Amino acid sequence: MKKLNLLIMPLMAISFLASCGGGDNPGPEPEESNPLAFTCLSEKATLTLIPLSKFNQNDPIPSLANLEYSYDKKDWIAIPTEITETTLPIFTLNKDETIYFRGDNPSEICGSVNFMSLFTGVGYDTEHDGDLEVKGNVMSIVKKENFDQLTEIIRPGSFYSLFMNNRNIVDASQLILPNNISKSSTCYRGMFSNCDYLKKAPKLNATTLSEECYKNMFYKCTQLEEAPFLPATELKEQCYMSMFSGCESLNHVKVGFGTPGSSDWPPIGDSEEAEDATNSWLTGVSSKGTFEWVGNDGTDATWTRDVDHVPDGWNIQTIQPNNN
Repeated sequence: MKKLNLLIMPLMAISFLASCGGGDNPGPEPEESNPLAFTCLSEKATLTLIPLSKFNQNDPIPSLANLEYSYDKKDWIAIPTEITETTLPIFTLNKDETIYFRGDNPSEICGSVNFMSLFTGVGYDTEHDGDLEVKGNVMSIVKKENFDQLTEIIRPGSFYSLFMNNRNIVDASQLILPNNISKSSTCYRGMFSNCDYLKKAPKLNATTLSEECYKNMFYKCTQLEEAPFLPATELKEQCYMSMFSGCESLNHVKVGFGTPGSSDWPPIGDSEEAEDATNSWLTGVSSKGTFEWVGNDGTDATWTRDVDHVPDGWNIQTIQPNNN
């Protein structure tokens, strides 16, 4: 077990420091079976846990969700739930070191506001101090046992702004997010907003959406160049609204919806349910790029050219269903 040093500093956060030691290497496991984790890709990187939603509500004793952490998935240490702004849990990771998180916060299932802005990196409105990869199954912070069997989110706002303002996350490509989200509006809203060092997004495989499910999800992720494939064929109200707004490097979007033509946007399904589905979703992206849609006729699509549809200056390509 790695040696841990708990440092108590006046007017500063509680810091958990771990040395990079050896240990057994059991080999890779499927990410679905791995708890939510952060791996340091640089010499050092900091991760801070902040219950921003509680601070915003002026709670006299802000509380975190019920969480534990581990460096080996064997020995787990509970994180105090009652904290102040000067006793925040801060984890400093060395290169190639991984920290895992789990907890029991089902709220049938995951309606806890304590997840909002939980993993904020180096804290709100502070500087980038290292590179982190976030990976594993996000459901491990909902239930610490058998979390890989949790495939549905039921409560609204479940992971609202979970990593918001985390300026250290650069890679989320191996993060596992549940795809059964039809009952959970705003479930991933703002999840990576203002993560301006993020370069790789997680897969978003949901085919049945909910209202505002991905709204603002990657807002101002300025280094993100490629959007994850969006396979849903029917949209919901504000589901993609401002999803990539401010992603100034974004130059590739691939979607599963659609019959081309401005009169068919929002595409397929009840137009009232899909009201404002893509409003401002591509505001401020790269001036040149490629928009791909999964069509059936092999012809190029023609859609309205603006930030609510396909940006002017982007190429539009049709992809056959078996090539997506």
